[in-house]
Amino acid sequence: MKLLSLFLCSILAFFSAGATWKQCCAQTYDATGTWSYSETNHWNNCGDLNQNYSNTATVTQNGSSVTVIDNGTGVTFTGTVSGADYSFAATYQEDGGTTSETIDITLSSSTSASGTSDFSWFLSGFTCTGGYQISATKTCNYSLSSTNKTFTSGSGSGSTSVSTSSGCSWTATSNVSWITITSGSSENGNGTVSYSVTSNSSTSTRTGTMTIAGNTFTVTQSGITCTYSISPATNAFNSSGGTDSVNVTAANGCSWTATSNASWITITSGSSENGNGTVSYSVTSNSSASTQTGTITIAGNTFTVTLNQGEITIGDIDGNGMDDLIVDFGSPYGINILY
Repeated sequence: MKLLSLFLCSILAFFSAGATWKQCCAQTYDATGTWSYSETNHWNNCGDLNQNYSNTATVTQNGSSVTVIDNGTGVTFTGTVSGADYSFAATYQEDGGTTSETIDITLSSSTSASGTSDFSWFLSGFTCTGGYQISATKTCNYSLSSTNKTFTSGSGSGSTSVSTSSGCSWTATSNVSWITITSGSSENGNGTVSYSVTSNSSTSTRTGTMTIAGNTFTVTQSGITCTYSISPATNAFNSSGGTDSVNVTAANGCSWTATSNASWITITSGSSENGNGTVSYSVTSNSSASTQTGTITIAGNTFTVTLNQGEITIGDIDGNGMDDLIVDFGSPYGINILY
């Protein structure tokens, strides 16, 4: 009740000072900007009728003062603002005479207005009076402080500013799922649009857009950079061969292959993978008297396999049906002579 009493007292004090209800409670606007207008229903006592006319005007409003420049004629009007009512006047030279014109318009919204003009034209003692109806619509032009941005593969965020006239509304919409508008999706006048970008797990660069105040904002995001490592990088087998595996470390989305470069090395699993993985392989036995070396190309890395030489058996020397001398070249410790 106390707040209501204070409010009523303020209103009564306002009116007691001579103000009107319209001055107290009328909607107010900032008309600054470019307006397109049309003049219709001309009348005058000079016999020159139906001179409909359209053009644009630039309005600058500063509080209760207003300046209007007709962009077609270059004439500058000045006047005052009271709520949504605008009254401005100018005296200018026209058709060899002098015209004094007053325009009274009312804004029905931040971008729409209508009213009337009354003018008098003077030439060598002759006076012509007339007027016309006028309707105007604010021209909303929008520009962005930036129209594109590039991101690395990781997630990120950014923003761009919208410049326009007061009263000009606009929206911002993302056209792809990986760009999210976090603020500024619907504004009026100048504003800022903030957005976020999710990480790109692909190796390919991607491009997406947002539509901001009718303008296209382009976001480009690079794909991940694929690097690969293997562990171990080498392995050695005795002459009997065997099986083993190699671990591959890579980012998710990074594909790779494994290829044997020797006929005696066979890849048994992991020949084509994506991200981290394991390559399993087998090595056949070596019956030759020389060490063999072969490689596997794994995710662009070289894995080296060494296969030691085979064993040589010298026949039954003492006739007991058993080998008397065996030279094993395949021993990882050198040559073994067995009696």
